[in-house]
Amino acid sequence: MKEIKTHDDYRHHKSTTINHFYEKLLKLASLMNTRTGKLEAIRRTKYMRDFLSEFQMETGVKDET
Repeated sequence: MKEIKTHDDYRHHKSTTINHFYEKLLKLASLMNTRTGKLEAIRRTKYMRDFLSEFQMETGVKDET
């Protein structure tokens, strides 16, 4: 999977919405600066991982990890 590093890369990258979870969303917890922010990001990351697992079971689409 290609790492998206610039706005131009993002605008011209051909990928699915699910890839966005792996390219950006699941990485956000490590970027939080406060304890509260990190805890909330960890909670939301678990929610996203649960969603991705359910999505995979329902559709048979494999994740990008």
